[in-house]
Amino acid sequence: MLIYIFFSFFLKFFLIKKKCIYSHKTLFNKYESGVSICITAFKSVKFIKKTLNSINNQTWFKYHNNYEIILGIDGCNETLQYIKTIKHNYKNLIVIMMKENKGTYITTNTIMTISKYDHLIRFDSDDIMFSNLVEKVMTQNIKYDMIRFKMKNFNIITNETSLREAYGQFMIKHWVFDYFGGFMPWKCSSDAEFKERVYKFINVLKLEDVLFLRQIHLESLTQSNETNFSSQERKNKFIYIEQITNKIKYLKEARIKKVVYDYYIIK
Repeated sequence: MLIYIFFSFFLKFFLIKKKCIYSHKTLFNKYESGVSICITAFKSVKFIKKTLNSINNQTWFKYHNNYEIILGIDGCNETLQYIKTIKHNYKNLIVIMMKENKGTYITTNTIMTISKYDHLIRFDSDDIMFSNLVEKVMTQNIKYDMIRFKMKNFNIITNETSLREAYGQFMIKHWVFDYFGGFMPWKCSSDAEFKERVYKFINVLKLEDVLFLRQIHLESLTQSNETNFSSQERKNKFIYIEQITNKIKYLKEARIKKVVYDYYIIK
C-alpha cells in the first residue's frame, strides 16, 4: 500500500513537472533565439561603467550579435544623467528609466518583460562579469531552464574575499519567468523566494565555475540597515519563504501575478 501511494505521488508530480516543462512550446514560443542581459541600477554611478565594460568584453559576443543589454534605472536621476554620457560606448544597450523608484525586483520584472530573447541573465549594476560568463551559460542551456553559478565576493569595506553560490545572478529561460510570474515586489530577498518557488518544477544546472565578481559596499541591499541580514524586513521575508514558499507542492501554487511598472525608453 505504501509503495502504491509513493508511486502515485511520484507519477503525479512527474506529470505536473513535465506539463510545466513542455507548456512553453505552445504558450510562450514568442521570443527570438539569443540572450537578454537584464541589469537594474539605482545609485550606481560609482560602479556601472565597470559593470558595462565587463559585459561588453564577453567572449560570446565576438561571434554572436543576437543579444541585448537592458539597463533599468530605478528612478535615480543621477545615474540616468551619467548613463547618458557613456551609453554610446556600448553595443545593443537599451536604457529605460522607471517613472518612480520601485525597488530592484519590480524593475527586474519590468525589464525582463520587455526583453526579446529566449534566455535571460539577471545581473546587478555593481558586479563585474568574468569574460566567459555568457559563453559558459549559453553553451550549457539546451537541457536546462535555469543555470546557476558561483561568484567571488569582494567586500570593499573590509577587503575580504570569499567564494559562494550566487542567488540574484543567474540565467533563466524566458518562458519560466513568464510562466511563474517573476519576482515578488519586495524590497529584498525576492531572488531567494523565486528560487525556492520554482526549483521543483524546472530543470536546474548548478555550475561550479566562478563567473563574476560581486562587490559588497555600504550602498548595497545586504549592507543597508533597512534590508541587511539582521533587518526585520529580511527576517520577515525568510519567515515567509519558510512557511509559505517552501511548502508549495503544486504548479498552480507556484504562479503569481507579475508586478511591473511604467517606464521611459532613453534615446
